[in-house]
Amino acid sequence: MSTSLLSRVDDPTPLYFQFQRSLRERIQRREWAPGQRIPSEPELAREYGISRTTIREGLDVLEKEGVVERRHGHGTFVRDMRIVSEWNSYTGFMPALQALGHSVTVKPLAVQLRPADTELARWLQLEEGALVTQIRRLVLADGEPFLLSTATLSERRFPGLAEVDFSRDWLVETLERRYSVRAARQERWLEPVIPKPRELRHLGLTSPAACLLVDERNLAADGTPISFIRIVARGDRCRAYFQLETR
Repeated sequence: MSTSLLSRVDDPTPLYFQFQRSLRERIQRREWAPGQRIPSEPELAREYGISRTTIREGLDVLEKEGVVERRHGHGTFVRDMRIVSEWNSYTGFMPALQALGHSVTVKPLAVQLRPADTELARWLQLEEGALVTQIRRLVLADGEPFLLSTATLSERRFPGLAEVDFSRDWLVETLERRYSVRAARQERWLEPVIPKPRELRHLGLTSPAACLLVDERNLAADGTPISFIRIVARGDRCRAYFQLETR
């Protein structure tokens, strides 16, 4: 890569800034995995066709922002920015993030009533076509898009959910306060996915990237489904943690 690829007629920004922007994009594309060492300063200078001083200035910016970390005598490494979420006990996703010390912002995307299709009817043990409430939210952790959540509940069992401001209220707390319902058991299924184009945009991803799909069903003590929640979490920001013990 040469200086001409960094400098454009319509880009008056300094070379170090163009370099750090380019390197940041390469890291976001996972050219290097979290924890992996990136090329040395001399190697980057040769690749980009710019001075080591410019490379160093660009790396200074990325280090201050927490994108990379320098280890004396070992090189520069991509920081693991993934949030470790512990899933050993029942709790809502957003309260769990707060408990870990992260700033959480919830952006409601849509709340709508719709008839349950075959899949939703199966998850919630409803008749196909029964009315359900769907609540779609974008969750930001520390100001950055973290996950998309679509919660589906029976409208007959939980009337009026569309009136709740889910930018302030957690679903778990709302069910307890308004309907005196608390889940006794939770089931989760996880798999890697490439999100749909609209999901990519909401998650702030500019190109297809691996994400974590979580299908979560909450059940009452008698086994009756309370809610079905489908979560799409950014793979570069989320890391699930489980602890198992032998009986």
